Amino acid sequence: MDFDPLSRDYGPPRYLVESGSDSDSDPGIPSRKHPKTSSEPFNHQEFELRQDSGSPFQGRQVVVLLGKAGVSLADFKSDLLEHGSIQYKEEQQASIHCPTDNGSPLLILLLPSSSVSVSIAGRFTGHMLASLRPSKVTILETYNPQLYFTSSTSEKDSEPIRYLRSSNFELEKPGQAAEIEVPNTITGLAASIFANAVTKSIPTLLVQIPDHAPQPIQSATHFLTPIFPGRSSFGQGTSKALELFGHEFQGSDRPPDEDHRTLSRFANSRLQLKPQFDQKRNQGIGEGVMYV
Repeated sequence: MDFDPLSRDYGPPRYLVESGSDSDSDPGIPSRKHPKTSSEPFNHQEFELRQDSGSPFQGRQVVVLLGKAGVSLADFKSDLLEHGSIQYKEEQQASIHCPTDNGSPLLILLLPSSSVSVSIAGRFTGHMLASLRPSKVTILETYNPQLYFTSSTSEKDSEPIRYLRSSNFELEKPGQAAEIEVPNTITGLAASIFANAVTKSIPTLLVQIPDHAPQPIQSATHFLTPIFPGRSSFGQGTSKALELFGHEFQGSDRPPDEDHRTLSRFANSRLQLKPQFDQKRNQGIGEGVMYV
């Protein structure tokens, strides 16, 4: 007897209610097709590390600035000159400041355009690290204290700067900072860079600055740079957070000319762009954008 879904006299066949089979061989069992995640290829030939400075980029310590933390610091230190860049698909993805002192770290403001989707983030950041061959990596981003899970009452009240380090990163614990605890996770570009650096055995440190501002809704396919007020005032706290971990950056001795590129001008040019991306693309698990 055929099952009539509109009839109240008989219930549905058992296999329609509790079957655990995913087999397509049985014609009586409807197949459950899992959505496929699309993954665009990363073209390493379209990746370019441009260097305008005489000081070498390779082999130095590297500080990578992400999102609001990066834009804020660039605004606060508006005289940090651009000495190089990272290009992908003929678009600038990052601005690089290289101090003349070889002992000082390279400063990278990474604000990807829509050419760098979530699906290629792991390969993009991995190629970036392979090109720079850094001796150490420090990543700076923000976190929302209201979404952070902690059992410490004092930390809930103080909302400290948080950090996560690889096992080979030597660090004396700063008194004003606390380690990132389980079950909290890091995601996005920070997770991608951290995971790639750890895989390459590069000593790596992630620093997160508390940010109470409403967090923008992130795209599942692309990294968006939020537009927000008061960037320069927030940048002062960002600068102090880097100093807490031993990084201090000095700008130019004189104000940069109008035609000279700076990290701040790159940030402003990125904020003026409207991201164009495919809303239908789905982010899949295991694409290098989450680190537990």
